[in-house]
Amino acid sequence: MPGAGTQAGALVKMQHAIAMLQQALADLPIGSDLHKAALKAISDLAKHAGGGPETAGVQQTGGGNMLMNIVRNALMQRVAQNQGGAPAGIPSTPLPGA
Repeated sequence: MPGAGTQAGALVKMQHAIAMLQQALADLPIGSDLHKAALKAISDLAKHAGGGPETAGVQQTGGGNMLMNIVRNALMQRVAQNQGGAPAGIPSTPLPGA
């Protein structure tokens, strides 16, 4: 059986999943099969994982992981943009008159 910390981390992930489904729900046509399925999934998950108290450490870890992913993705985008051969901040095409 997983430890209390692992279970708390899983609960936070479930709560994040519920939040993501709620955000997606706003973009689905009301009454569509997908909208109904998302509503049911949110309802069913929230019965078991909704609103439980989180420890400050779990919240910080989850937030830190999200921030780390955002920073890593931004760096990867920057690297991908700069693969044209020019160092960062230097235009890859010569300026007029150069």
